[in-house]
Amino acid sequence: MASPDRPLTDEAFLQAFLSHQRALYAYTLTLLRAHADADDVFQEMGMALWRKRQEFRAGSNFYAWASRVAYLEVCNFRAKLARQRKKIAFDDTLLERVSSKAVQLAPELEERRLALDECLKKLPPRDRVLLEKRFAPGVTIRTLAEQIGRPLEGLYKAVRRIQDALQDCVHRTVRSQREPT
Repeated sequence: MASPDRPLTDEAFLQAFLSHQRALYAYTLTLLRAHADADDVFQEMGMALWRKRQEFRAGSNFYAWASRVAYLEVCNFRAKLARQRKKIAFDDTLLERVSSKAVQLAPELEERRLALDECLKKLPPRDRVLLEKRFAPGVTIRTLAEQIGRPLEGLYKAVRRIQDALQDCVHRTVRSQREPT
């Protein structure tokens, strides 16, 4: 383990990046909104982080540092779009505010995502399969109702019941993790 105020080893740096990869992608997607743009910027951000890895100090907040690099990559991407005279969804002031809020909320969102993963594992297999089918890319609730031969209204109610149960489970899980033991 690297001592504080020293750069991480390459292996430790990669471990830190991999453990924050999902949150960094979500942050990038929040700023850009389009998956294709987020994919491109995320790849550039990963390369930029690797080039700048000696600047990161052990013991400091990797996500905060990496999200700042991601923000700069988003700004570079937006400048490139502006030069190409393509439409930019946010102005720079709004982008900075969204970026700041996304960084602030990242730990809580990650906590909730981990709780959701646990709660999904607790669902009965039939409910889990139904949710997977419902939220598969390109599937509408109407087409799913036709595929599985269930009335549309009944399917709406079933999915809502499962979502409510998941939401309750996530709230309970997060609350129990925050309570002092």
